[in-house]
Order: sequence, then C-alpha cells, then structure tokens
Amino acid sequence: MHEIENGTCIKFVKRTTETFWIYFTTASSGCWSYLGRQKPKQKLNLATGCLRHAIIVHEILHAVGFHHEQTRPDRDQYVKIIWKNIKAEKQHNFDKQTDEIIDMLRKPYDYGSVMHYGGLYFSKNGEQTIIPRHQSGDALIGQRERISMTDFYEINAIYDCSGPSHGWNAWSGFGPCDFSCIKQRERYCAESDRDNCPNANKHGVEMDEQKCSINECYGIGTFKTYPERSLLLTMDKAYARLNRLTFCLWMKVSDQNQKHTKRMIKIEDIAIGLKNLKSIVYWIGNKMWDTKVSIKLNNWHHICLTWENSEGHTALYLDGTLRALGNMKKSHVIKWRGWEIELISFAGEVSSMNVWNRTLQKFELLHMATKCKRILSGIVLSWNDILSEYKKYPSYWFRWPPQESIIQSIACPSPSVNFTEIINKINWYGSTFLITPEKNKPPAAYMTSFTLCLWISASDEIPRLSQIIIIEYVSDHADKIAIGLKNRKSILYWIGDERWDTGVSINLNNWHHICVTWNSSEGHTALYLDGTQHARVNMKKSHVSLKKSFRIKIPEYYVGQISDINLWKRVLPSSEIVQIEHICKLIISGSVLRWAELLDRLQGDQYREFAKCPSWLKTATNNIQFPRESTTDYILVKRKLPSMTSLTVCLWMIAPVYNQIDHRTMISYAVPGTDNEILLDNPESLLFWIGSSQWETKVSTNDGNWHHICATWDNSYGQTELYQDGVRRARGMYLKKGYETKASGSLIIGQEQDRVGGGFVESQSYVGEMTEINIWNRVLWEIEIAEMSKTCTSDAPGKVLTWDDVKAGIRHGEVAIVPSLCKP
Repeated sequence: MHEIENGTCIKFVKRTTETFWIYFTTASSGCWSYLGRQKPKQKLNLATGCLRHAIIVHEILHAVGFHHEQTRPDRDQYVKIIWKNIKAEKQHNFDKQTDEIIDMLRKPYDYGSVMHYGGLYFSKNGEQTIIPRHQSGDALIGQRERISMTDFYEINAIYDCSGPSHGWNAWSGFGPCDFSCIKQRERYCAESDRDNCPNANKHGVEMDEQKCSINECYGIGTFKTYPERSLLLTMDKAYARLNRLTFCLWMKVSDQNQKHTKRMIKIEDIAIGLKNLKSIVYWIGNKMWDTKVSIKLNNWHHICLTWENSEGHTALYLDGTLRALGNMKKSHVIKWRGWEIELISFAGEVSSMNVWNRTLQKFELLHMATKCKRILSGIVLSWNDILSEYKKYPSYWFRWPPQESIIQSIACPSPSVNFTEIINKINWYGSTFLITPEKNKPPAAYMTSFTLCLWISASDEIPRLSQIIIIEYVSDHADKIAIGLKNRKSILYWIGDERWDTGVSINLNNWHHICVTWNSSEGHTALYLDGTQHARVNMKKSHVSLKKSFRIKIPEYYVGQISDINLWKRVLPSSEIVQIEHICKLIISGSVLRWAELLDRLQGDQYREFAKCPSWLKTATNNIQFPRESTTDYILVKRKLPSMTSLTVCLWMIAPVYNQIDHRTMISYAVPGTDNEILLDNPESLLFWIGSSQWETKVSTNDGNWHHICATWDNSYGQTELYQDGVRRARGMYLKKGYETKASGSLIIGQEQDRVGGGFVESQSYVGEMTEINIWNRVLWEIEIAEMSKTCTSDAPGKVLTWDDVKAGIRHGEVAIVPSLCKP
C-alpha cells in the first residue's frame, strides 16, 4: 500500500463506518480480487503463497479498477495468446477487452506492468500461454518486483491526481536487466507544452538506460558445498507440466566427492551426477542415462541437457559442444507440482542453473557456454529465481550438517576447454593415423546419400606430389570415400573407384571448411568450400557399400591440421552447411560419424590439442570498393526483396573522415511511389529509413575504421535498434508502426535512389568499402548480432539477401571486388 501511496494521490485508511471498503481475507484458495468497486464489503483474498509484495499490489490494483495488461484492446500487436495451452477454466483471464471496457489513456503497452501475466500463467501443459511479439518483452512480462512507471501514470490519470503542473516527475526505480544487460527507468513530463521536455516521447515519458552491474546481469552468485553436506531449497513456483525441456548449469566438481555413481544436483525428478567421478549421468525419474562423456575435476564446465517426449530424444552439450545423443522416457510427461532443488552430498560449486520448457536452439547453447553472462534466463526456473529465493527466505534452506553461508560471488566461470579440439599432424615419420570404430557399433551396411564435412589447414610442407589423399573413410573389400589435393592446390574427391577433380583451389596454411554431398538416385554430387557451393557433378549412381570393419585414415605424408570430421547419412541442406561453417563447435554432429566420438578412439602418433575454432581464425575474402564520388559507381542487386513486417540489415563498412555533412548511402531500396522504402545512409550520424520515414541514430561511423553495423525494425510497435560493433547504441519507437514494406523493388548498393533505379546525386554516393551485407525478414537476437561482430567473416547469411547475392549483382562504374583488409 505504501508503494501505491508514495507514487499516487490514493490513500488507504483503516475502515470505520465507510459503506464501501476492501476486506482482506485468507479464507479462500488463490490470489484474487473483484475488479473495481462492486459491493460494500469487497473481498480481496490472499491465500498461502500470495503474501508477497508485488502479488499483493497486483490484487489491490484489481480492486481499484485495473484489468490485466494482456487484455488491452491493442494487445495482439504486442503478445500472442496460445489458447490451446491455457486451462479452460482460466481462459477468461486472457479475453481481449474493448475500448468501452478498458481506457488505455493513450499510454503505451507495458510489458513490465505489474498487471501483466507471465509466459506460463495458467498453463495446462507446461507450454507458454503468452509469447511477446518483440524480444524486449521476454525479460519483463510477469515481473512481480515493483509497480512500473506506466502503472503509476495510469493510476494518477484514472483518479485525477493533480501532481505537479510543470517540470518532471521523479525518476522511477530501475527495472530488471534485459538481454543486453541494460536496465531502464522512466520519468514523466508534467508540462502541458511538451516542447519544454525535448527528450520525452509522444506519451510524455523519458527513458534512461544504465548498464547493469556484474552481480545484476551476470548471475555470478554461486553455491559452494562441501563433502557429505546436502542442501534443500523449496520454492513457491507455478505448476509445470513438461513434454520437453532444456536444463543448463555451470558446474565445478571437486575431487573430494565419493567415487561412485550418484545424483549430485536434483530438481524435482530430473537430476545430474557423475559415474566414478568421471562421466556425466542424467536421470529423468528413475531412468538413468550414462552419457560416457567425461569432465575435468576442479574445473568449470557448462552442461546442458535437452529432452523431448515424442521420441524420447535426449542430448548432452558440454561447454557448448554436442557430445552425446540418447533416448529415454518416450511419451513421458514431467509433472512438477512443487519445487525442490537439492545438492546431495556434493562437493563443488554450481552457478547459472536454468530450466526451459523447450529445447533451446544450438546457437543459444553455444552463447551460454562461451560467455557466462546470464543473458538467457530459464522460463520454467531461472537462476535469478534461486538466488532471490535464497536471499529472501534463507529459512527455506535446510543444511545438514549445519554450515556457514554457502552463497558467494566469484569470477565469471569459463569452460576449461578452449573452444574445440584440433589434431596437429606435423612430422609424422611415416606413421599412419587411424580412428577405429567403437565396438558393437558398426555403421549402416550401405548408404544411398551422405554428407562428409571437415575443417583442414594443409601445410606448405606437404609433399609436392601430383595427388595426395588427406583423409579416407575406408572399409576392407568395400567402397571408400576420400578427399585429397591435386598438385597441392585443387580439391580431389573419391567415391568408390571414381575420382572427381573439382578444380576448386584452397590456400595452404589457411583453415578451410570442406563439405561433399552425394545422392545415389541421380549421382548428384556437390562440393562446398567455406560454406559456399563451388562445384557440382554426377558420379556413382548406386549405393555406397560399407562393411562392419571400417576406419578413418589420414596417410603418413599429410602435414597440417584437421578438426570436426563428421559424416551424415543424408544430404545436408545448404543452410546447415553454412551454419557448420560459421560455428565450428559441432553444432550439427554427424549421424554416422561424430567428431566427439572419433576423438575418443585415436590411434597413432598424432598430436592433439585444444585451440580456437577454425572459423574464428579466418579473414574476410573480399570487399566491395567504391573508390570515388560518382553517380556511375554502384551495384544493382538482382535478387528481389519480399514484403516485410520486421527486418534486420547488417554490414561491415569503412568510410573516410568527412568535415562536411555526410549523406553518403550504403543501401537504398526503392519502390514505385516510395524512393526511401529502406535506406541506410549518412555515416556522420547514421540515418535509417522505413517507408520514407527517417530515424536519426546519432551514431557516427566515418572515422576511417572498420565497423559492424546492424539496424533492426519491427512494425508491431515501430521499434528500431542500431548496433555498432555488437553493442546497441541507439533505440527508437514508432517508426512506421503497423507498416509493411513493399516487395520487388530496386535494391542499389552505394547510391541513393531519388527515383526507382536512378536519380543519383554525386554527393550522396558512397566512398569506402563494404563487406558481408545481409538482410533478414526478422529482428535478430542481440546475441546473434554480438557473435557476428567478432570477426569480419562471421555474419550468417541473410534470409532475404545474402552477401553472395550482393557480390553477384551488376557492378557499374569503377566498383571493384578487392581482397579484404577488414579488422574489427
């Protein structure tokens, strides 16, 4: 009550003889209140589990007349209601109201309102009931920490609180940290003339951002326990019914633990432990899975387990790498009615424990493993929930034997392994390197299609032979698959007794990603080099025969490095090959041969080490160079863009310093009637245009240095964001809200179109270089953009426009494709 009183003109007084009053009771079950004043003695019920600050505030606001935020008339622009997941008797809480029922008071939709439901509220199956249409809402909906500033504005508006008539209201408290580790606060302009508040938006609200502290954002609180000591936390969490999940944590196991198979960390009926202090074991209920994947004691590891019940597929990711696949508990449903988290006679440390009601995407798992920042919080259970519960209710924790406080702050955990494993093969002295099959696990008897991929860096010390084999997948008295080099330059490929000289060259002493696909029906064979298809041919229109005895052979005369050998019994689509090429950490493991398994069966005089991912060691291959001011220098892109309701434009650029106003244009997309349908220009202070409406970012890039730039737009709220070098530098709202960009226009690189396909002005022509221009028809996640900004070749291909599309465009004037000197 005090929080409401401090921010509004409402005062709560103890009832004496008043006719209408609120009666607080605990007689019934649940947390509920009547909406607005309805009867003299109006009940507000707070049962066990409801006696928390923001829950009480939520019910009081119902009593004073507030609906749930997700029932606003405009809610469909901001959230999606998943009706099939909602309990039938609770669906009325999600009904959208009309303007006659809810007065929105010209205030923006508030994801952070204390009146907004969380993503799992009243779920009947553990699946989400509400999904924000913009990623900024993911971290906010369902918060029960404070009244938002918009909540205060609406209370004051409804109850005609006069407040100050000039100047600014006081700043609100800061909200929770978002995906960028940024927290926001708000204040309201009380001036009748909004020109006196230049930083306020059209609703009179000014936003202030601040970087979250390391403790707020990075989740470095850690539980440290000792031998033969157990911990138990009982949490008041919503009921969950899960048919799929992801369970992740950072874990450092001490060598003081007992050497037998046991559960170490348990959340309800899922658990994780070690077998003989070595390999990871995993339980769902009473079903155990021995992953046979080992960890290093006294070292931090990031562990993620995924499971889904349709086929019982289970996967283990260790330090961001897929290390094991299994099947368990098919058709099972995990039902969590209470929440008990146990550390059972466990010696070690635990951090950043999270549970999701979905199987996370592989790039999300990789991101969490390479950076311990707690950017991805669990939907079902988050580490922040656990830390907050411990701090608020320490009496819930039962320790035996008694011990000192177990929570501590530590340096951010990082994996013990450094990204990936590489085999160095230098000076072998005539030895042949073999990887033999695991016992009792033969490959398929034959294959009618396959994909073979690997990373190689061939040394210039390899023999000067007309042909050498780099790697063979061989079987006695059966077909072979092999990759080699002709004259130390062009790639050779064998399938059975047929040889293909691809004519595609590699650079010695440089990392390259090579994939070969083959299908027996027509013999279609394709070669991919560094994520791009370079050659096709037809060969061997019959199946490949494989016997039970096989081996991977790297002949003695090969000198260089090899990593991530994988073989699939299918033709991978180009999108997957591109993904593997961009992120080398086994994001997609082979179905017939897996690199992680091959490493465990090494034989020979090889040298094995941990090293940086090959894909991160590459340099950009080429740039587009615009050498001068001219109306004749540009690229006309042939690929047509579709209509879009959201988009992301990314590129690397370097522009010289200009003293005058710099309206030089990087990307111009025009359609009949709208010259600036999509436009990115003005390196002095980047301008981003949608549908001829302009947003000035005040971000400068004309300093003579390379910069990675991404601009995003979503029409649901007109929200725009500008990222420079992986960091969000500007954010805007209401740019062409509800707009849909038009399809099949003219896309020009390096000139601004004042009419479709022309109308160029010399002073608006681009001077400098660009590379990795890509466009997506969605708003990319911040972690995706941050990952792409690390190197000049790490941009994933765009969904509606790729860098290859730009390079394949029609070049005019003196535009040139030149070797890249791009450096972040």
